[in-house]
Amino acid sequence: MPTGAGDLALRYLQTYPKPHQLRWGAVIVPITEVKLMAPARAGSFNANFSPETLESFKSLCRDQSRQYTKVLERLAELYLGSQGSILDTPEENLIGTQTSSPEVDNLAKSVEQLETATAIYREDFEEIVSQLKSIEARIKKLEGNIVK
Repeated sequence: MPTGAGDLALRYLQTYPKPHQLRWGAVIVPITEVKLMAPARAGSFNANFSPETLESFKSLCRDQSRQYTKVLERLAELYLGSQGSILDTPEENLIGTQTSSPEVDNLAKSVEQLETATAIYREDFEEIVSQLKSIEARIKKLEGNIVK
């Protein structure tokens, strides 16, 4: 099975008719150039972004020390995870907000648990302080009874 560009060109020339053999009606169609492209590797894709958008995107990724291909892959994962609904949100609402992700959800849950635990500890501390004051008052009362 041919794999190199030379092998592909040879197979092309052996498979397809010569330029002088190509005719439709009375029109001769010369082939002046054969463009060969290597097959794309699995997982790759080609996109036609506007040059300004692509350059701005690459620049932002570079500034944040991120590979733009990894950012695009993550965006695709978010799109798949939301079943495409990520694009249903009006664009005005997307500016300045972040979409929910498992990491953000986990952090929010952890913060909520910490706040709950802190509130419980605060109540317990206040209860202990109250009990200590009560014990202190009883000790003073007992000391007063003993001294008399």
